[in-house]
Amino acid sequence: MLQTRRVPVPTRASVKARLIDLLSEITQLSPTQIGEDATIDNDLRMESVAFAEVQVTVEDEYDIEIDPIEMLELNRLGAIVDYIYERAAERANGGRT
Repeated sequence: MLQTRRVPVPTRASVKARLIDLLSEITQLSPTQIGEDATIDNDLRMESVAFAEVQVTVEDEYDIEIDPIEMLELNRLGAIVDYIYERAAERANGGRT
């Protein structure tokens, strides 16, 4: 019998905390400077290479694929956290939400 790997469901808070840690490391901003309303373009001033680094790390850690264009269009940290959380929860539930 083929056994599937069970992926734990992350919480929204854990996704947000991890994303803030990544963004803080890349942008050299304090985590306290990165709030729900922080924007990728204006507040964090991230270049595409840095944003790609975040994308690859998130995909690896949560075993998901994310659409970088959609993430850029969302732009605001809170919306991006929701997007990643939904994909990770979907993955953990075997494609069902």
